[in-house]
Amino acid sequence: MADSLNIVGVMSGTSMDGLDLVLCSFSKSETGIDFEILAKQEIEFTKDLLQGLRQCRSMSALELAFLDIDMGEFIGQNVREFVKDIDVQVDYVASHGHTVFHEPSKGLTKQIGSGAEIAIHSGVKSIVDFRTNDVALGGQGAPLVPVGDWSLFNTYDACLNLGGIANISLKEEQVAFDISPCNLILNHVVADFNVSFDEDGLIGRKGNLHQELFNSLNDLDYYRKEAPKSLGAEFLDEELVPMLDKFAISSEDKLNTLYHHIAFQISKYLKTSNVLITGGGSHNSYLLELFESYSGHKFSAASSEIIDYKEAVIFAYLGYLRVNDCINVESKVTGSKKSNIGGSIYLP
Repeated sequence: MADSLNIVGVMSGTSMDGLDLVLCSFSKSETGIDFEILAKQEIEFTKDLLQGLRQCRSMSALELAFLDIDMGEFIGQNVREFVKDIDVQVDYVASHGHTVFHEPSKGLTKQIGSGAEIAIHSGVKSIVDFRTNDVALGGQGAPLVPVGDWSLFNTYDACLNLGGIANISLKEEQVAFDISPCNLILNHVVADFNVSFDEDGLIGRKGNLHQELFNSLNDLDYYRKEAPKSLGAEFLDEELVPMLDKFAISSEDKLNTLYHHIAFQISKYLKTSNVLITGGGSHNSYLLELFESYSGHKFSAASSEIIDYKEAVIFAYLGYLRVNDCINVESKVTGSKKSNIGGSIYLP
């Protein structure tokens, strides 16, 4: 295993709130792998690219192929700009890509952001496509972050990420899975108010809990499934939105009920206060209040760079493992036939 590598982790989540870049240094130690964040930056998507990402699931195959190129070029150019004044050698880029389709039961997961384009435009060897090998092995291809959680953040009993989808990794049980939709569905509803997200849950606070909708949401089949399990945007289109449309209630009430639903589902797994909560949703004070109310635990905030960049850090780490031919996808998490090494490497 290489003693030390500097890797740019790149994350684009389902909530489409921007591109996270983080340059991490990884090195071996007596206790495992140490990491240091050397630089970080959040990049806004261009107007055209954001529009493409919002429409990508309904595009033709040709349109999606062009978007894959555009996304890779965008990532590569921004990585080049990100590292140009940093006085260290950058060894690799490790990009999660932007998930378009995720239906592992049908053998499908698709993340866009061409690895060839990233490598050529960044000038750095680039690793992409971490999920498809696991799906081919019969796994969910997700979640991938637990490998990093249990290595880099192992002082916590659980790591909870509140992105477009909420996922958790539990240290003692050594299991991880997607719990429920989070920002993906909240942002869908709050668009009724001509804003992109509900800052601090201020709009949701104004609504009222609708008990029938709350019960219907909690009765969805997904919540009765045992791990390993994972969610994609398909769950939003096929399950949540049609259910919300059945209820002739205000958008404020729908939003408030969704907050309660998300908090209720997540709080089932918050058994202690020693939980690392990250992702965009961790800035939502109303959602955190509901966690504390449902779970009976108080949660303290992590550092802002870990809150906002943890997933990018972990994909940099998955890249570090890939380069060293070490397992970076655990079958006990994804349900695949065997633990495996995910990621394709492209040269500039």
